[in-house]
Amino acid sequence: GMPALRNVFNASPNLAVYQTALISAIQQVPGVISVQSIVFTKSQGVLNYIAVIQSQYGELTVNG
Repeated sequence: GMPALRNVFNASPNLAVYQTALISAIQQVPGVISVQSIVFTKSQGVLNYIAVIQSQYGELTVNG
């Protein structure tokens, strides 16, 4: 799973650790070739991301 509790939900989140784990999880999905980019945003205490992924079907954008 994702290391969310100790790396994101604290006073000073470690997004680098979360990004590494997220990339690893995405790359394990069948058909994914690579993760092109991930951009994090935080608004009103909510952490969101937009990931651009290269897959066997072309480029995809995933929001989370």
